[in-house]
Amino acid sequence: MSFPTIYDLKSHLNLTQDENEFDGDLPRHLAAAKEKVKAYINRTVYDSQGDVPAEPESDYIVVNDSISRAVLEIAGYYFDAKGSVNTDMLNNMLEAFVGHLRLSAF
Repeated sequence: MSFPTIYDLKSHLNLTQDENEFDGDLPRHLAAAKEKVKAYINRTVYDSQGDVPAEPESDYIVVNDSISRAVLEIAGYYFDAKGSVNTDMLNNMLEAFVGHLRLSAF
């Protein structure tokens, strides 16, 4: 498994590949969602097992279904919110999809 692509996001948003009026915005939403998820879970995230170095950091994780779903849901939320993002809603989504993967500092 790897991080979702623009194709995956378009499918998630029920946009056809021919619909290109949002193609300028979607990469930004996808990149922002990916960074938000990575920051929330507080771990190094590798795109695939093949990307993991020989001596990885101890608390790494490889992209899984939960991470992919969180990225798609958050990117979709950014797309729908049109700049009016509710941080409580965003935090609830993160907790629901990847809260079980989060490392907390004590």
